[in-house]
Amino acid sequence: MKKTGEAAVQKAILQYLAARHVFAIRVNSGTHFSESNGKRYVTRLAAPGTADILALPSQWRGVDDKGTWCEFREIKVLWLEVKSATGKQSDLQKSFQAQVEAEGHRYAVCRSVQDVEDLLK
Repeated sequence: MKKTGEAAVQKAILQYLAARHVFAIRVNSGTHFSESNGKRYVTRLAAPGTADILALPSQWRGVDDKGTWCEFREIKVLWLEVKSATGKQSDLQKSFQAQVEAEGHRYAVCRSVQDVEDLLK
């Protein structure tokens, strides 16, 4: 990825999630080609269109099925597609969004750390 505004936003989001103790990983997608000692190598990464960040925020409180307040840990899958102020989702990214939302996961296009803060409220 080029060193653009998007890369800086992505780095800031990952730092913010780490500071909040939210497990998160950067997901690279596509195919990487390399060469070493005259040999060519192909590394297949996540499918094109996969979101940039997978985060697993958790909540520790709520009401059980009997209406009793209790402490429990609920982990929610959150996919974050990072975009610059003018960036737009590709068709593959829109397809990925539809797939993960059909599985009950959350998905968001984020242009700032504030966008992520708002999601975690």
